[in-house]
Amino acid sequence: MTNHNPTREQLVEIEKLFTANRLPEALTEIDALIKIFEKSDLLHLTRGICLIRMKHFDAAKSCLSTAATLNPKKPEIFFQIGVCHMQSKNAKEAIAHFQHAISLGLDSFAVHFRAAICFEKLGGYHDALRSIKKAIMIDSSNSDAFNQLGAIYLSLREWESAKPCFEKALELSESGVSLSNLAVTQMMLGEPEKAIDAIKRAIQIDPTDAYVHDTLGTIYMETGAILKALEEFRLAVKYRPDFAEALSHIGGALLRLRRTKEAVQAYEKALSVNPHDPEFHNNRNLALNYDSSFSAAVIFQKHQEFGEIFDRPSDRFQRPPRPKEKLRIGYISADFRKHSVNYFLEPVLRNHDSDSFEIFCYHNSNIEDAVTLTLKQFADQWRTIKNLTDEQAAQLVNDDQVDILVDLSGHTNGSRLPVFGFKPAPIQCTWLGYPNTTGLKTIDYRLTDELTDPSAGSDRYYTETRFRIDGGFSCYQGDVSVGPANRIRQPKSTSGITFGCFNNLIKVTDEVIEVWSTILHNVPSARLILKTGLSRANDLVEPIVEQFSRAGVDPERINIKSRIEDWAEHVKLYDEIDIGLDPFPYNGTTTTCEALWMGVPVIVLAGNNHVSRVGHSLVTQVGYPELSADTTQGYVTIATELANDENRLSSIKNNLRPRMQASSLGDHGGFTDKLETAYKTMWKKLCAESSFNT
Repeated sequence: MTNHNPTREQLVEIEKLFTANRLPEALTEIDALIKIFEKSDLLHLTRGICLIRMKHFDAAKSCLSTAATLNPKKPEIFFQIGVCHMQSKNAKEAIAHFQHAISLGLDSFAVHFRAAICFEKLGGYHDALRSIKKAIMIDSSNSDAFNQLGAIYLSLREWESAKPCFEKALELSESGVSLSNLAVTQMMLGEPEKAIDAIKRAIQIDPTDAYVHDTLGTIYMETGAILKALEEFRLAVKYRPDFAEALSHIGGALLRLRRTKEAVQAYEKALSVNPHDPEFHNNRNLALNYDSSFSAAVIFQKHQEFGEIFDRPSDRFQRPPRPKEKLRIGYISADFRKHSVNYFLEPVLRNHDSDSFEIFCYHNSNIEDAVTLTLKQFADQWRTIKNLTDEQAAQLVNDDQVDILVDLSGHTNGSRLPVFGFKPAPIQCTWLGYPNTTGLKTIDYRLTDELTDPSAGSDRYYTETRFRIDGGFSCYQGDVSVGPANRIRQPKSTSGITFGCFNNLIKVTDEVIEVWSTILHNVPSARLILKTGLSRANDLVEPIVEQFSRAGVDPERINIKSRIEDWAEHVKLYDEIDIGLDPFPYNGTTTTCEALWMGVPVIVLAGNNHVSRVGHSLVTQVGYPELSADTTQGYVTIATELANDENRLSSIKNNLRPRMQASSLGDHGGFTDKLETAYKTMWKKLCAESSFNT
């Protein structure tokens, strides 16, 4: 009988070279033996393992495939092929080979541990739990396994289950990774002090660990200690200059501090390290909208940079349109949950004509809540795409035969704009979530209105064609269970007028503070209430109060409230507001609609682009165009005169909600009809063009 494998003595030298990590020499010895034993599955397996250690994964897969052909029953071969795929970031193929190895009898810590990691990457968290628990049954002394178990629970947002896993991992072996994960868990459990203590222990283990400093910075951001966060992010970059995520986090901290130009510079540095990360583009592009000193041409150019990278002309799907009775509409968003976008989206989904439209929702999140369950009722098909690659998500949309695909995020958190670069639907639109161009030529239309984007304005700063919906680009669903603010009364001179703004404080620019200070000077008894989205935000509050003080406004007249989690308490705050002040150039949308719904008139400044004209559109739609100004001087005049006209103010407050309900904003069915007409018009036009071209 022919022996296809070398003897034990012939393998000794290879083992010595492996032990000494002299891998090229080991490879030479293996190759020499393969010339003698070319049908040795053991040698081809060993060669594959050597190449894996040398990080030559494609070559390793070739060797291992040969080994598998020679011995298709040997589980170790398929395990190593899985390792190759795992190292090549192909988790799906890795899992397939790990599972095959297990089916052949392999029951090792290594195979279950690696399978758990791959399952987690693909979003198969419950499969990941089963795999990691099997690994722990085999070796319960491995700290990495308990850290991985905790990480899976983190992904499942099961904080209480995650915490003891990290504690066990630390009991077995204290590491910076486990301490960082424990800190994140403690933060999510509302234990910020413990989280900071844990991460500082990680820093003691390795003061130069960039990841740990970045994690501490993230925790400080959540606690509102923005300056401390900025310091930690900068330390992370000091220890690892090419740490793109930390550079982006520096941008986020600077933006929170309203230092927009510096934030944009930080985002640009992150992009210089990794220009193909869509999140860095999103962060930079969104930031550009906050500062009026950036020209429309510059903002457009930066958005085009995104489009040039993520437009995939050679990979586009080519599905010809055909006339049809029922259109398939797909909506992509990370916000099909408790999020402001659903004040505008839910009434549309609720009112879509099911005879003419089939609705597909692509949820780019693993988070589901009561709002998610409500929205699911109105979708014909629901897909979760969080753990799909852009190409896989695009393939899914194409396989679903979606006719019109609608982006609801633009360059905001959770966006999946790169999916649109593959052109998976014949018509693609952007709507609602972002007040500027996407920069993608594969997105055909931007849904807007005449007031926000006047026809007289130039289209040169949009890659999309602007499709204007008559009467307004959205409707709004207010909470009918909450009555208008109780502050519907004759303002008394003893208590004074209260102005208010509940927008993100990033929008409160130096120019805004200057204009608002003038209003407060004109109405000496008035005060101003602002609201931040953070529970603790001294680093944000103090500079704003100081800036008002430098403008001659008594700090006692400025009241900046922290985040209010309870919805009822949040809307109750409108009881304290007489007149809302909209920021500029980045207007409010949800905040303005909410204020109007609660009976609070909002003074707006109409700029020259979408982001700065939303307020003008909203107050005009509810029948109060006189609340909109064309200049900052006009803005001051409108606010001052309204504050001094008790009867007019009271009349407006009494009539705002009825007017809003009677307007296009409140006509949910009517708006949805207009939106559907827009979809049909787009489709008919494309079909006609396609027919003409063929």
